[in-house]
Amino acid sequence: MSFAELRQRVAFFNQKNIGVYFTFSNLLLSEKHLTDKDCNQVLAAFTNPLNGCIVASDLLVKHIRQNYPQYRLILSVAKTTEPQFDEAALLKATGEYDLVVFPARFNREVDFLKHFPAEKIELIADEICPKNCPYI
Repeated sequence: MSFAELRQRVAFFNQKNIGVYFTFSNLLLSEKHLTDKDCNQVLAAFTNPLNGCIVASDLLVKHIRQNYPQYRLILSVAKTTEPQFDEAALLKATGEYDLVVFPARFNREVDFLKHFPAEKIELIADEICPKNCPYI
């Protein structure tokens, strides 16, 4: 898809008051990647409070907040599946991000989920494992 086509598609949704989310889920991102011309061009071109970025890198979060502060920031499930994301870390994340995508292992943990503001969390509805799946 060309950049012109991307502009048209994003404009189509934004004109209907629908946000577009750009996914940046590279957990191995480093400082050198922050100067990527294409990604920064996209971020600069579509800065709009309707639009957001799904992120997995703390480094990228800082970059977006400093340079493109209008974007909504969504913490990717790629990050929240890391072992250190317990209840305290997830609760902290709901204060730091516009939305936090929870790992599927919490989908049926109603008592656990009650501790979080419903408007700040997102659950993965299309999980592939049954309850107590050994693979998550």
